[in-house]
Amino acid sequence: MNARNYSLTLLALTLAGCVTPTVQNDASKWTIELTSFEPSESSPCRIYDAQHRLMLEGTLASGKMDGTWTSTGSDGTRLATWSYRQGVRHGPVKMWYGALRYPDVGGHLKLEGTFADGEYDGTVTRYYPFGYKHWCVPDDEFIAHPVQFCGQGLTLNERGEYVPLKNLFAHLKAKPSIRQELHTLKAQLKPGEMERSIWLVHQPPTELGMDICGTGEQVGSPAVLEFARVNQPLLGCSGHIHESPYQPGGRWMRRLGRTLWLQPGQMGHRLHYVRVGVSDKGAVEECWHSVLGAAQSRRGDMSRVN
Repeated sequence: MNARNYSLTLLALTLAGCVTPTVQNDASKWTIELTSFEPSESSPCRIYDAQHRLMLEGTLASGKMDGTWTSTGSDGTRLATWSYRQGVRHGPVKMWYGALRYPDVGGHLKLEGTFADGEYDGTVTRYYPFGYKHWCVPDDEFIAHPVQFCGQGLTLNERGEYVPLKNLFAHLKAKPSIRQELHTLKAQLKPGEMERSIWLVHQPPTELGMDICGTGEQVGSPAVLEFARVNQPLLGCSGHIHESPYQPGGRWMRRLGRTLWLQPGQMGHRLHYVRVGVSDKGAVEECWHSVLGAAQSRRGDMSRVN
């Protein structure tokens, strides 16, 4: 959407009928069509690409995007609906997987949420195209997610193209498990290094409030949780379930014994990250989230899980 999100204030509403004004940069060959034949404060508008394929459709108010706008793919399928108020995203938004990039799940809902004055507001629910994204490698008894939207799933070849899998279970089972990978890395440490080590594991541990999907499903790793509990590294950091810190019961930071585990999350356009202060003796002295602020014991962020 970024390439299409330019200001429409350049349009002069005194123009009537179908017009093709000069537009800057990569939009220079687009056709902007006003469907009203009389000057109006509010006018339907369609935007076409160089091949005259519909890209955006909505309404202008005083030259700015207003109300509901629909984005369309080059194959004619709907990709998103956005709500605007005087040129700023405000209101409900929905996105769908495009059939060209995701041929087996085209048309499935991808994301829904709400904007307020240009920023995501409240809970945003993301719908993954393939259930197995929850468990990308074996995690003890968890091999393949029970919900699949595209048969046996897809993988990528060396050219970055999606390739259908013949047998999802066999594909995942052939990979090393999370537990095996963690212990392989642990074997490379020297005595005394574990308590000073920092572990970056994409899959979050379960039970800590860092693995809660928008649907409410918890998909964290028991193996990662056990590894942290038993080995007690200094720090751990995960990602994967971006919305989890914003879900009911969600956390961006928890203590597991001596170990501090982080999951910054990521919602909207404002970068989510965590800053940690560590003393010369290897103790965590401060913990601060770029959006959610400093960790507060009274909120449960600093609470320990034994």
